[in-house]
Amino acid sequence: LVFISKYLKNKLFEKICGKLSKYSYAIFLVHHIIIYAIMGQFNLDTVSLVGSYILFILCCVIIFFLAFILDRFHDYILKELNDIMII
Repeated sequence: LVFISKYLKNKLFEKICGKLSKYSYAIFLVHHIIIYAIMGQFNLDTVSLVGSYILFILCCVIIFFLAFILDRFHDYILKELNDIMII
């Protein structure tokens, strides 16, 4: 991926990679829980190829959304703790 990234230098690619990097730890924390919760709702033996892609995209969107919320919550907690420590 590092080799490929040398040739993909554009603003959109850098923005996407920047967002993924910023939320990567939060994504790591929530992804198994989301995958387990969503995949448990479907019989994966009967899901079509298109259905598999839709489930994958759904998982990615929910994971990113919850990682975003977790990151904001983390920032809020750290700000509050920092304010308490300063006083």
